[in-house]
Amino acid sequence: EVGVPVHQYLIRTRLGMALEALRAMDSTANLKTNLITNLTKIALETGFANHSHFTSSFRSLFGITPTQLRGRTSKY
Repeated sequence: EVGVPVHQYLIRTRLGMALEALRAMDSTANLKTNLITNLTKIALETGFANHSHFTSSFRSLFGITPTQLRGRTSKY
């Protein structure tokens, strides 16, 4: 992307990878403790320091938290 600072580009790229991983999670990840564990794993695997930073960055870009996204996609 032209005109986007490198740091923002990297965050968007990592969040895109996280979004794909969230969509690929199977429906058994809907159990609360399992979901949090999986979200933390995705956060760490995509380069975020912790679950909180991942969630706030995700919400900032997509307008929804990863947990809310999982709630929506698990219904379909």
